[in-house]
Amino acid sequence: TAAIAQSQEGLMVSYKAHTPNMRNGVDDLTNSFVLLANARESKFFSPMTEYLDSLNSTPEGRAKYQEMTRSAYLGGKLDDMPRRDGTYYVVKSRDAGCVAYYDNAGLEKYCYEETLPELDWQIGDSTKTVLGYECIQATAMFHGRRWTAWFTTDLPHRGAPQTFTGLPGVVLEVADADREVCWMFNGLVNSIPDSKLYIKMPEKFVQATPEEFRKILRVFSLSDNSYVQQSGVMSKNSSHYPEKYTPSTGIDACEIDNPIER
Repeated sequence: TAAIAQSQEGLMVSYKAHTPNMRNGVDDLTNSFVLLANARESKFFSPMTEYLDSLNSTPEGRAKYQEMTRSAYLGGKLDDMPRRDGTYYVVKSRDAGCVAYYDNAGLEKYCYEETLPELDWQIGDSTKTVLGYECIQATAMFHGRRWTAWFTTDLPHRGAPQTFTGLPGVVLEVADADREVCWMFNGLVNSIPDSKLYIKMPEKFVQATPEEFRKILRVFSLSDNSYVQQSGVMSKNSSHYPEKYTPSTGIDACEIDNPIER
């Protein structure tokens, strides 16, 4: 189980994430994430997803989740049904020099670890104010995209959305050149709940290598169920794949490992 022990001086930053729908390459998907950071570690996650994962980790919580879903459905309030808002967690450890990535494919949850990426950031002279914070521009190539980040040194600690790292401050905005994918600062969480002072990651994640997980994502983007069975990625849980997958259109999801990659 991975955990983050946050000091009392920890920082919690809220973001809006915008990514293209990989099924059609057009629709904009908007999710809410937060960055929880201290001097040694950080965690980037969706509060709603963490809440629902926590609920579903115990029999009592699952019963509550099912009742919430049932009540919303029977009341005709489908928008009130509990839904995950973004699926992944990213935990970075500067001391260990690694990043742990938690996500799901189909009905299974996976985790992999790898070395913190080393980005060749070019810090420029441009500045702008983002919701009251003076920010400095930096650019870098990462996973086939050119990214522009705006970071501030007016906040304690260092941190950035997703797997970005390496800038001397807190990244409040980062977007690719086409602005297909971006994370935008949405404010600080001024009062961090006591429950956030010690954070445990969900335990029911299958360990995988980065290569295995990317293969799994490619497999789940295909509509041919026989390919999923033949691929071997679901061999330990063969009863879990659905009867049919929706085929990809527009962007070829088989060529995209995650939203930040081309």
